[in-house]
Amino acid sequence: MLFRSHPVFCIVALSMWRMLVRLLWERAQAEVNAPQNVQNLAVVLGAQDPTAKLLKSIEDDPHWKVTAIFDDQPASPNVRAYGVPIAGTLDEALHSRQLAQASYVFIAIPPSRPEDLKRAEQLAQRAGKTVIPLPQTDGIREAGDGVFQY
Repeated sequence: MLFRSHPVFCIVALSMWRMLVRLLWERAQAEVNAPQNVQNLAVVLGAQDPTAKLLKSIEDDPHWKVTAIFDDQPASPNVRAYGVPIAGTLDEALHSRQLAQASYVFIAIPPSRPEDLKRAEQLAQRAGKTVIPLPQTDGIREAGDGVFQY
């Protein structure tokens, strides 16, 4: 027999078997201990230029999900941006289910509306959420046409 005649081969074979068992064990433990479907839920305050860029950049990211957009600009109730509903005004956001479930609040209100910007920041902080202000851009055309669907 080969195992009896070559002790070096036997040692190598046993070592490889041990490595295979350890690899499979560690992989199984990693899958059991890994968090499943970690997803950061977020809402956006303001339906401005940065909102379009944000939604376009994270639409395929499995770690982020924007559940609603709140904005004081009048819009029909069925307006959606990249599949995300515009759920109401900033005042309605504080009592909304989407804000209660979210961990993060993106603020996309232009500096030309300082009172709305300050109100949105206070609203997000009152809700106890992590606030992420979005940078302002020149226009929504940079994010592509057809962002808002009726």
